[in-house]
Amino acid sequence: MKYNKKTLTIISAIASATIVFFIIFETFFNWDSGYKVITEFESGNNARVEYNIYEEDKLLKCSRDGISLFDMDGKKLWSHGFNISNPIIEIKGKYILVGDMDGNSVYLFNDEGLVTQKTTSYPIISLALNENGFFAVAQDDQDRHYFDILFSDGETLAHKKSVFVKDGFPLNMAMSQSGIHFVTSHVNTVGSSPETIISFHEFGNVGEQKKDNFLGAKIQDNSIMPFVEFIEEDKIVAIGNDVLQIYNMEPELIFDKKIDDDIKSVFMIEKYIGLIVENNYNKKEIQLYNYGGKEVKSIELDVEYDNVEIGNNQIALHNEWEVEVYNTRGKINWKHTFDSAVNQIIPVSKNKYIIVFREECKLVQVR
Repeated sequence: MKYNKKTLTIISAIASATIVFFIIFETFFNWDSGYKVITEFESGNNARVEYNIYEEDKLLKCSRDGISLFDMDGKKLWSHGFNISNPIIEIKGKYILVGDMDGNSVYLFNDEGLVTQKTTSYPIISLALNENGFFAVAQDDQDRHYFDILFSDGETLAHKKSVFVKDGFPLNMAMSQSGIHFVTSHVNTVGSSPETIISFHEFGNVGEQKKDNFLGAKIQDNSIMPFVEFIEEDKIVAIGNDVLQIYNMEPELIFDKKIDDDIKSVFMIEKYIGLIVENNYNKKEIQLYNYGGKEVKSIELDVEYDNVEIGNNQIALHNEWEVEVYNTRGKINWKHTFDSAVNQIIPVSKNKYIIVFREECKLVQVR
């Protein structure tokens, strides 16, 4: 077949454009690194920045200078500036709670931006949040500690106080989804041994009949239990250095398991309670328990991890150079060694992840 000069020119132009497109495509979507970049987010020095997945399809960026929300195409949806020294963040449902650890500022956000802002009377030591935007702020006044429980508009639901010499130092607290139930965990020292006091409160009809809305307390001897979380409206899990317990709000202990290995990390995923433990031979494994306390899966680990990130029902374990991502069935979804140091790796979907490098933040797709 013969072509005239004009036709050959058109064919040549199309071929050149195709080659250029292929080069650009291969440069941006390069599989040689084990993944292709989908989105590069506005970033900078990520040394003091924390990223979180929000509502499954958005990225939240929080630093000492402020907080921003992006869609997965990199478009900034909103931002709010502040100046806090040590931000701590809680996310439940559509609500985001940011506080200044050892400072006095608290901010509540939702998908549209700032909802309310509060200034505390004393330095903040911990926060709690539920899916309806109720939040609690624990404050340190040396020998006394105060707990402000607030509605999403910042109005006070309840105010609690503990005294160090009697109750110990507060480790953690949690709120139920309705906001009616509230628990705290304090550590105290009896002689040379620690004990944990878990206190149960109710702000509904039952609690109104009790002094200070106090339902009762449970004491765990020889244990420090910094993790408490509601797994149902009237049921909590409490985890210490060597024990996993489940309580109802009577309160009564309904499950108690001694953990023989050293607990390194604790997390919640799907309908499971997750532990990462290390035995005497330095072998680590993930243990998943259902809300009845039954162990349903154990997963032996190969990677020496520094951080655990949970997202899209996946568990990402990584250090600066390596990552292993597991699903709750124990299957490895992704395993990779990086050429550049990473700060965070957050699962977005089965084959998409946020990778936070020291100077960059990217949404990538893996093979």
